[in-house]
Amino acid sequence: MASAGVDKANVLLIGGGGVGAIVALNIETGGRGTVTSVLRSNFNIVNQQGYTINSIDHGDIPGWKPTKLVNSVPDVAKDSLPPFDYVITTTKNCPDVPPTLPEIIAPAVTPGHTVIVMIQNGLNIEKPVFERFPRNIVLSGVSMIGSHERQVGIISHVDPDILYLGAFHNPNFQDDKDEVAAAHAFIKIYGAGDKTNIQFSDDGLVRPAMKEVFEVASKCGHQLPEDIIDTMINLDPMDLYLEPSMLCDFRKGNLMEVEYLVGEPLREAKRVGVSTPNLTVIYEICKAIQWRMKEGKGLVTVPPKRGD
Repeated sequence: MASAGVDKANVLLIGGGGVGAIVALNIETGGRGTVTSVLRSNFNIVNQQGYTINSIDHGDIPGWKPTKLVNSVPDVAKDSLPPFDYVITTTKNCPDVPPTLPEIIAPAVTPGHTVIVMIQNGLNIEKPVFERFPRNIVLSGVSMIGSHERQVGIISHVDPDILYLGAFHNPNFQDDKDEVAAAHAFIKIYGAGDKTNIQFSDDGLVRPAMKEVFEVASKCGHQLPEDIIDTMINLDPMDLYLEPSMLCDFRKGNLMEVEYLVGEPLREAKRVGVSTPNLTVIYEICKAIQWRMKEGKGLVTVPPKRGD
């Protein structure tokens, strides 16, 4: 596990695009970690000129670099390097395209020491990692950031960095005590600069939001079955890829029923005094998406950009 002392954490970041660049910036800004970033297609430009970052959280930063830039994953054992406390992955995870993620990170992972942080999407993405590294802790990060590398080395960070962090349960561990502790330790490192919103979540975003709706319904006098949340989550098989109606509308370019489906439960929660932090996040994200769609349809007017 990563050391909990006063020394800076030794961090390896794989993936230096829009998300990865801000991840590295957050860690370095907080002063509790030093980042070695593994870059591929943008290595030459960033190595020579640094990143040009336009960030809603950090402001405009020209020529920024993490502590170290490399164009391949370091081999800790072969090169007699200090072990990495954390290996963070922000790349796309395509197990059908070699090399696989475990193969990519293997040279940098010290068994029983390195905490692997997967800021990636997908179901069961942790299983091949546990198979390859049965003694390591693996954390899960769900990022809500809006950040893109619009040109090589130029990062446009337009939506605040919100990161939900939890721990995948390693089947080789008796309990999750160490895993939860590792998650909280990483949160302190990542959030030390006070430029990001990182929260511990032991159950993702959807289930907690559904629990909030359940509580609101109960407070309003509607007693739903105790197993309604699990029933609804498991109602449709994953391999059918059935899309919720709001997602269907979004992909068709249609306006979504944000207010009735999300807004009304939220307003009802406020009326009866139920705290709904997860539902609030979902609502604000949906409202932002809806606003952009309204803009595209000419339903709202954006003020022209002021000149200098």
